[in-house]
Amino acid sequence: MLIQDIIDDIKVRYPNQYSDEQLIKWINQVTEDNWEDLAVDEIYITQLEENKSVYNLPDTIDFSAITQVVVNEKEYTPKSLPDYKTNFVYFKESEGKIAVNPKPQGGEEMFIFHLHKPAKVQAATDDLRIRPQFAEIIKNAIFIMIAKAAGNVGLANNYVDDFNFAVQDSRQRKVLYSAAYPTIKDTRGK
Repeated sequence: MLIQDIIDDIKVRYPNQYSDEQLIKWINQVTEDNWEDLAVDEIYITQLEENKSVYNLPDTIDFSAITQVVVNEKEYTPKSLPDYKTNFVYFKESEGKIAVNPKPQGGEEMFIFHLHKPAKVQAATDDLRIRPQFAEIIKNAIFIMIAKAAGNVGLANNYVDDFNFAVQDSRQRKVLYSAAYPTIKDTRGK
């Protein structure tokens, strides 16, 4: 979804004097504060090499956004791996790496399921890469900011209710959509 679409809808639904630049700053603030509710599920696939046990995470994957790793049909989550010496997959968060133990024989595939954080936007022509229904979270958060700045507490409270509903709705939709429609990035053979 283009930022300009969000800005235009904000200006139509709640006319205000704020510049596009100010609205973009607020959009960035809201996406940073609520990124887990706005993130899109993605899968990164890589081919494991023989006797190579440590793999760098791509720059596009934030360690905190990893939800699951699957190797040889075994599922691992960052929270389920207290003992890195005995588990098949373990995480080295400080180094941005994932390690496989024991060393692979080659040919295995590693699937890294993660949430794609929306990027910080610079201009109204940028694409936020979120589903349209998740844009309501951003819009309602900005409506709250505008109403508070105008001193309209009652309207701000109404937008708080709308914001909370949009967050709850997005979480329910993510459960429905995440398993069925992730974005897949295949790096096998690269």
